Order: sequence, then C-alpha cells, then structure tokens
Amino acid sequence: MSTSKWAELAVLDKVEEVLRSVPAPDHHFGQPWVTAYQLTIMLDHRFPEVRAKLGAEIGGVGAGDHSFARYLANQLSSRIKASDGHSPIEGAYLSNENVASLNFVGPGEKNVTSSISVNADLSMFRIRRG
Repeated sequence: MSTSKWAELAVLDKVEEVLRSVPAPDHHFGQPWVTAYQLTIMLDHRFPEVRAKLGAEIGGVGAGDHSFARYLANQLSSRIKASDGHSPIEGAYLSNENVASLNFVGPGEKNVTSSISVNADLSMFRIRRG
C-alpha cells in the first residue's frame, strides 16, 4: 500500500468527507473523536472501492500489519505531523492502560476487535472545526 495509492484514490478527501459527516453536538468538549477503526468502517461503508483497491482487511486482532485501519492511522498520523498544525484533521490516541478490548461493528455486522490489547495505543481522529 503505497503513498501513490493514497493520492490516486483521493483518500484524504474521502476521509475529510467522512469526518465532516460525524454529528457534532453542542458539547463543551467540542467535536467528537472517532477511532481509526470507526473511521475505517465509516469510510468503507461510504467508499467501499478504496479498501477493495487496496486489497486490505478492515483490521483488528489477527489482521496483521497491512490492515486498512493501520494504513489509515499511519497515513493520517504522518500527514498531521508534517502539517505543523495546519491539517484539517486532528489526531490523538487512547491509552491502552487497563483496556482489555474494544469491539466495533464492521461490514456485514461482523465484530471487529481492536488490537489495542496488543500493546498498542488506539489512534483517534476528528475534523478541525472553528
């Protein structure tokens, strides 16, 4: 999965579109965060051709290093870091401290268990508002 695929498939534009569609209630914490898994599942639901062209699984325990969730998290993290605070997307992570597992409902109602329990923190993203 190369960076050229990222540009060819206009993944950043699609990610921004998906993040903009996340409901933003009037809350003092501001815009909600979504995990890399949630983002991946939402992106796959709206743009299934992206994952199909990348030939990747959604991710989670047992998916290995070439999952769609890991790809998105790595690409977004690199771009956010390189933007020097000017990215339209913000990133953060959830500590894996005292977390046994997190489960998500993936494509076809399939349960996706986060690999957070495998000594990895969980990336989270949100669109920068205001």
